[in-house]
Amino acid sequence: MRRIPMPNREEERLKELKMKINEREYPERAIDEAIRMGIQKANRSKKPSYLWKTALAASLIFLVLFISSLRVSETFASYVSNIPGMEQIVEMVRQDKGMVSVIDNDFVQEVNNSAAHQGITITLNSFIADQEQLVLFYNVDSSSSSFENLRIDKIQVVDEYGEEVAFNSLSIDAIDSKEEDMYQSNYGLKETLNKENYTMEIELSNGDEPLGDTWEIPFKVNQNKVGKTKDIHLNQEFLVEGQKILVKTIKASPTRVGIQMEFSSENTKRIFDIEDLRLVDENGETWSRISNGLSASGDFEEKTYYLQSNYFENPEELYLVFSKIRALEKDKLEVKVDTEELKILRAPDERLAKVEYEEIYDETGALLFSWDVRYEQANHMSPIQSYKDAGGEEHKLSSQYHEGGGSEGLPRFGFPYDRDKVSGVITFELQDYPSWIEGEVKIPVEQ
Repeated sequence: MRRIPMPNREEERLKELKMKINEREYPERAIDEAIRMGIQKANRSKKPSYLWKTALAASLIFLVLFISSLRVSETFASYVSNIPGMEQIVEMVRQDKGMVSVIDNDFVQEVNNSAAHQGITITLNSFIADQEQLVLFYNVDSSSSSFENLRIDKIQVVDEYGEEVAFNSLSIDAIDSKEEDMYQSNYGLKETLNKENYTMEIELSNGDEPLGDTWEIPFKVNQNKVGKTKDIHLNQEFLVEGQKILVKTIKASPTRVGIQMEFSSENTKRIFDIEDLRLVDENGETWSRISNGLSASGDFEEKTYYLQSNYFENPEELYLVFSKIRALEKDKLEVKVDTEELKILRAPDERLAKVEYEEIYDETGALLFSWDVRYEQANHMSPIQSYKDAGGEEHKLSSQYHEGGGSEGLPRFGFPYDRDKVSGVITFELQDYPSWIEGEVKIPVEQ
């Protein structure tokens, strides 16, 4: 099986897509467009066998060291060593200790069913299900096809009656290796999977041309391995630099822990994010924010943050802890930009330092903004979701641009902008900003 590598531009757009999906909850009508993924295929020459053996030996050494460092049980070690694509599994669990625990406690359900059309085989390797999420692991092998620009147009799960499984969020991540491409799809479920038989359905296109087939892969759900959600009600309010934060409920499941919060409408600042939210036990072991999947959902009044899960742990003491919050005064949210003169006319402060126009997209140019310095969380911010033109018409962004270092080595963000169609002064409301309030909060969690 050969990998479907991506060119640099597609890789950047996928990273951008992943960031946008991970940090926002999308309505169902927008998800089909959001999950389109470019998987450019290219020929790869065969490597000498000694290189392959060296790479395999290095991978095995890394795997042994990794498993040893996590101090996991024989169940985990056995599972990883026997499942196809162990490097991808290592890459997945390396980022989420909750998933390590899921595997360690034998909550992964193996499938290994495939469907093939037009020389393309899609295999559903395994999945994890609880009352909050369905996590699918599957790979795409197009080594027997001649298609050069494959895309996933649609992915859905249907029950035994053909009814689509309802979900309120979806994230997709690609885990690349030298052997194959594995994908991870996380569905935030509206209802628990309470039936036995389901089918994963995927539709592909080559460029903009649909292939016309549906890859249908059946799988069975063992209800004994569907983790139950534990609800812990806190309802504690805290004041951080004059801003009220109500910590309502913790919803713990095997795949994630959801922390439900409410921000008072009386607050003078808009709270964008709680950066260091985490669970900590009596030994200092920490379960932090999910980095691979949906990390938060909701709006600026009520939001749920998702942490790595400690579902299978039994600490003597457990605390919910945070201290650093991104927030900005509500009367400083509006930004005005002259797109012809490339001047920022109004901004909260000097941190939003520069605007440029460059032709970085095939179809059109882009407006690009720079911060005054390199902020630690800059790559995780999406400050703009829409803008209004000089006539007051709103333009919602269908894509965004993020760059690690611009012309002066500073991170840039922006969006496609056609100056032939829209010109003059535009206005937008900030959805994120590198501004912080701080205060130590430590909440005992009764289990």
